[in-house]
Amino acid sequence: DEGNFSIGITEYFSGPPQAPQTPDAYQSAINASFGANASAVLAEYPLSDYGNNTQLAYNRVSTDPSACRSLHVEKLWAQRVPLYAYEFNYEDAPYYFPQMPGFKAGAAHTIDIQFLFPNWHGGPLGVNLDQSSGKPRELNNQESKLSDQLVAAWTNFAKTGNPNGKGNSPWPRFTTNAQTFLSQNLQLSTLSATDYRTIYKCDFWDPLLTY
Repeated sequence: DEGNFSIGITEYFSGPPQAPQTPDAYQSAINASFGANASAVLAEYPLSDYGNNTQLAYNRVSTDPSACRSLHVEKLWAQRVPLYAYEFNYEDAPYYFPQMPGFKAGAAHTIDIQFLFPNWHGGPLGVNLDQSSGKPRELNNQESKLSDQLVAAWTNFAKTGNPNGKGNSPWPRFTTNAQTFLSQNLQLSTLSATDYRTIYKCDFWDPLLTY
């Protein structure tokens, strides 16, 4: 949900009172961003597919092409250096924007920082807020377990060049022949590049992107 970071900033500074993006503004934003390809993007991401929720739709439009670009770069890197790819996709972590109409951060850009650095609080409030209740909270027990796993992985990577310390479990190496991501969620798992491409509609985006 990378796009939700920018969407949240835009909505936060739309008020007070804050207001979500309107359908007309959604179409205008896509026209401005994609020019001659805007009609194709609107057809691929119609608001009706997202319950007419502009935030959900624009998050995908903002997130998906960047995800496909990342995959392209990872394939190039894998030809030259040992590579370990990941996706942080836990959607219920505390966030540092107050509750706003229709907005849920999900796994927004920067939301994983609190899992890697102790007592990290972002945003002007200086506190992390539960995405459902809007009340301040720290990581719960399950989230703290994920935090411990990620801190260990980054420490191992800094020390040995391998986030596992040794071997390729639970974080598999991403190679040209085995393109696999670590899915960073409460239960660690793996994600194939084939599934990744489906999630982010890379068959649609590849012809439109400049690599």
